[in-house]
Amino acid sequence: MIIKCTEKEKTNLMAYLNQNRVVNLFIVGDIENFGLNADFQQVLIDKDDTIHAVYLIYRDSLVICSYEKKLDLAFIEKLVLKYKTRYISGVEPIIALIDNIPYQKREDCYFAKMTKKNEMIDTSLANLAKYDQLSAIAESRKIIFNTDRSELASLQHSFNTKTGRSYAIFNGTEAVSIASSTAECEGLAMVVGVGTLSDYRGKKYASMCITKLSNALLDDGKTPCLFYNNPSAGRIYKALGYEDIDRWSILKL
Repeated sequence: MIIKCTEKEKTNLMAYLNQNRVVNLFIVGDIENFGLNADFQQVLIDKDDTIHAVYLIYRDSLVICSYEKKLDLAFIEKLVLKYKTRYISGVEPIIALIDNIPYQKREDCYFAKMTKKNEMIDTSLANLAKYDQLSAIAESRKIIFNTDRSELASLQHSFNTKTGRSYAIFNGTEAVSIASSTAECEGLAMVVGVGTLSDYRGKKYASMCITKLSNALLDDGKTPCLFYNNPSAGRIYKALGYEDIDRWSILKL
C-alpha cells in the first residue's frame, strides 16, 4: 500500500533510509531540512508491516529508494504526470527497472564521497559566494551545462535555508568557475553544479572550487558526496580525495 508519509511514520522512514544514509543523501537531506509538509515536496512510502520503497517528489525531480527493488511502475507513471517530473533518479539497479516511461536520456554515474581534507591545493582564488552573486552563478551554470533551466531560485533557497552554498572564481562580475552544495544535512552534503566557462578551462579552477567547498563542508562535520559520469572527471575527483561508493542513474524525461 502506497501512502503519503506523515509524522507518525517518520521514525520508521528515517530508520529505513539510514540503513544507507550516504546513498540516500538527497531524500534524507530534503526530509531533515524541509520536513514532510513543504509545498514543493512530497514523501510517499510503499508499506505493509515494513517499508518496501520510498518516493520523494522534490520540485520537478523524483528520487526513489527500495533496497528490495520493489517498485510500482504504474504509480511512478502517475507521479510523473501529476507533478510534471523532469528527472527520476536512484541507484542504478532501481532505475534500470523503470521501462514504462519514455525519456530523452539516461545518465549513469558513479557516486563518490570524500572523508579527509585536501591541504595540497592552493584554493585562494575560490571564494564563498554572497547572495547577490548567485545570479551570476546561475547564468554561468546555464552556459556551462547548455540548458535554459535557471537554477537561481534553487540557489537562493539553499542560501536562505543554509542547506547549500557555492564557491566560485570570478572575473569581474562573471562567475568563471563554480562548485555548489545542496541537500546539506547532519553529517552530509551533495556537491553539484561543478564547471568552468570554456575560455577559462585548463587552469584547474574547478579543482580549486571543489576543494575549497569540500574542505569547508568537512570542517563543518559534513561528508561531501558527488556524482560523475566520465573517466577524466573521475581521475580529477579521486586526485582530490574522493572515492567511489556506488552507482547512480538519472532519467531525463
